[in-house]
This record gives sequence, structure tokens and C-alpha cells, in this order.
Amino acid sequence: MFIDDLMLLSGHDIPFPEAELMIHPLTPDDIAYITEKNYFLGIDLLNFSKDKLTEVDRSRLESKSDFEVLMSIMMGAAHQPDTDIQERVEAAMLVLTILFPGWTPEIQPAGIILTKPNEMPKSLNMMNYDAFKAIIQEICLLNKQTGQQVSYNPSGPKARALAEKFKKRREKLNNGKAEKISIYSRYASILAVALHLPLDTVMHYTLYQIDDQLERYNLNDAWQHYFAAKMTGATGMDEAENWMKDIHS
Repeated sequence: MFIDDLMLLSGHDIPFPEAELMIHPLTPDDIAYITEKNYFLGIDLLNFSKDKLTEVDRSRLESKSDFEVLMSIMMGAAHQPDTDIQERVEAAMLVLTILFPGWTPEIQPAGIILTKPNEMPKSLNMMNYDAFKAIIQEICLLNKQTGQQVSYNPSGPKARALAEKFKKRREKLNNGKAEKISIYSRYASILAVALHLPLDTVMHYTLYQIDDQLERYNLNDAWQHYFAAKMTGATGMDEAENWMKDIHS
């Protein structure tokens, strides 16, 4: 499904027709229910791609889809000793509970089954996984992030796939003082002060809206400072960018 900027800026739930579901665009208030650390671990796993693997491992898994590799990781997590993988799978399930409010996710061999009282079960499966990823990449700004290659050993326990995944990021998450992750809490605080808004209001902005407003504010602030300086006779300054330009192209 095509998602345009207006749909993303509106904050409305995003149709996911391939699964007959609506995906809720996340806010800092949503993420607060599961913690930022769990959010970043979980959304990273749900956005799995073989492109994140080493060239050797991509070659070994050439016949497997991204979804098949993901499910091998999730199905095997409970049966092997790698606590890092277990933590990531548990975090991914928490993220699903806020992407699909009211639905309960469960890992099954054929996919992730979502159940809700008085509703027919839905699922994330091989047929709709790419569409799901395309939506979460937009609403969670995942295309703005860069990953790094990791090692996958398909001959070992299934879930060992991500034992090395985003090694630097994992070390940051698990290393002493870096255990506390406060990215969106900081963004919300900054934006509330910058725009003179109640913090509670900004906490209910979607991640896309926060990114949009921060970028627009920075452009406007630079533009205001540039023209204020020019009015006082400043020279040798680089011209400020048009703060009303398209920032989503």
C-alpha cells in the first residue's frame, strides 16, 4: 500500500490490507509502556533483512526468504542458551502489542498469529511480511537508520542467527551506563521546550511527527538567525536553507 506524507503526518492508523489489520503509528507514550530499550531491540528484529548479514551468510541463505530466516530465529529462541536472542524476540513481541493494540501475538511455525476477543485470528506470514516491513519502516523512520553486517551460522541452533546482530549497538545497550536508553524521551522534552507545548502533548506525537517538527524547527531557527544576522550587517555567511522546503523527498 502506498503511504504518503499526509497520511503519516495525520497520525492516523495505517491500513495493512494484506493482513486485514490496521497498524498503529507509535508515539513516545506508546513506547513508554515497553521501554525504549525494548522498542529498539524489538523493531530492529521485526525489520529483519538478509541484507544485514555478511556476504557469506547471505550466500548460504540465498534460497530462504527474510521471513523464513526471521521465523527460524523466533521459533528457536526458547530452545537455545543465547539470552541476547531471547531478549530480542521477547522485545519484538512487546513491540507487536503496541503496533496492534488489543491484539495478542503468538509465535507459530507458519507465522505470528494475532488474536483478539470476538475477532477472527490474523497473522503475519510469508505473504504479507514485506508489506508489514514497508509500513513499519515508514512510521518508525527505519530507513533513516543504518545497520551493520552480522554473522549468521545456519548450521547451529536456529536462533543463534542474531547473536552478533548489530554488535556495536548491542554493546551500547548492554554496557553499564548505556543500559539506559533515552532517545525519544529526550526528543519529546526538546520539542516541548522549543515549540512551547505541554510535554504531554508532544508525548502523543507520532515518531514521524516528532521527526518532522524537529527538522522543520531546526530549519526555521537557522533561517531566523541568518536573517537577523544579515539585518545587523553580518557578511560572509552561508545562505540559510528555505525552511519551508520539502523535507520528506
